[in-house]
Amino acid sequence: MVFDEECVDRMIDQGTWWVPTIALVPLSVEHRKTNTQWSTQQLGDEAKKDNEILSLFETQRSLWRDAVGRGIKVAMGSDQSHRLMTGKQSG
Repeated sequence: MVFDEECVDRMIDQGTWWVPTIALVPLSVEHRKTNTQWSTQQLGDEAKKDNEILSLFETQRSLWRDAVGRGIKVAMGSDQSHRLMTGKQSG
């Protein structure tokens, strides 16, 4: 999800919960660097997709921090299915 200030304001005003899947893509990128076999087990162009998502993640990081600081409600969620590195999601 790409946030902007208006989106954050509305979510806070409405009491909307944000359930992001943001930590796992950076973990995937790092894991791929140290485990080349893991990369070959993935679907086509997964490394390219992960790098594009990571780039978007980096551009949104300050807005996310601001949203959390302003009180947006956050819950943990994931749609990583087979790629989930169990035990790594809690940071």
